[in-house]
Amino acid sequence: MADQAQAPTRGATLKPAELAWLLQRHRIEPAGDGSPLAESASAKAAADAAAFERDGLLGAEWKRALSVLSAPDRQIRVLVPGVDASLLLFFYGRAGGELVGYWHDGEGARVSFPWEPASIASMGSLTLLATPPPSPQPFTTYLSPPGLALLAAAIDVLREGLFRSILARESEVARTFDGEALLRQLQLGLSHHDTRWFVTLLNMLRPQGVPMGVSALGEGVEELAAAGLVRIDGATVTASPSLIGLAMQLRSTLPAAAFEDAGVVGGSVTEYAYRIVVRGDGPLWVMDYGSVMEGRPMIQVRSVGPGEYFDGLTDILSKRD
Repeated sequence: MADQAQAPTRGATLKPAELAWLLQRHRIEPAGDGSPLAESASAKAAADAAAFERDGLLGAEWKRALSVLSAPDRQIRVLVPGVDASLLLFFYGRAGGELVGYWHDGEGARVSFPWEPASIASMGSLTLLATPPPSPQPFTTYLSPPGLALLAAAIDVLREGLFRSILARESEVARTFDGEALLRQLQLGLSHHDTRWFVTLLNMLRPQGVPMGVSALGEGVEELAAAGLVRIDGATVTASPSLIGLAMQLRSTLPAAAFEDAGVVGGSVTEYAYRIVVRGDGPLWVMDYGSVMEGRPMIQVRSVGPGEYFDGLTDILSKRD
């Protein structure tokens, strides 16, 4: 589990000039745009050599870590959204080797190593599992991007109704709505940056290049009906008890996290895995994206327990080690 994950033992925050100096000192040449060091390599080199030697940055371990960053064939991206700010972290590696963390930190970059898949998986656990979640729900479905977008919109429609009912001191939330209500929530979610709403959250966390599918209203609603989440009667959509329960669990969409693992060879992605995890007020809900590289992504939506979440994510992040 997360408490068994090992934290990195080496790390430093370095300015572009210092990274350029280290690259020259270790005789490392970044390999094109695939290297996060490419921009720093062009900076004017300058550093405190005595301080670097004292801190161990001139040793073989740092040379090996910078070599990994100079020509990685694997990139892991972790995104943990917040209401005011989000945490975005990157990890790079080579087949069979250690993972090296590299992300912007103020005016420089934070470099840390070695990272294990379990320690990366545990990062989201700090917020997702801060308190024990309820038991997972016995529900699994597969949705296309339009279907997932409309699921998020339907949940936001119900949540808006819940908030209005509280203000009006009403005991029930309306279960029926129409396509215009779904489109309205989609447009609101895509035009704002408030991650407390589900459309906005999924739009922020979705894989790059996989749109929310705003124009496919009919297709998405049919998917929700096939999954037993809604019933369609002409222009009227009625939410099922399962959808209402899900909306109640997601009255607060945070905490959440996204994990992307991409294998890259010659600048082309050869392997790809993507997972979104949402906790909210209920159990853990996992959205695994499949067939993204084939251009026909489908998302498995299911609820999992803490052990299954952590072990499954560690397996995803370990599969190319």
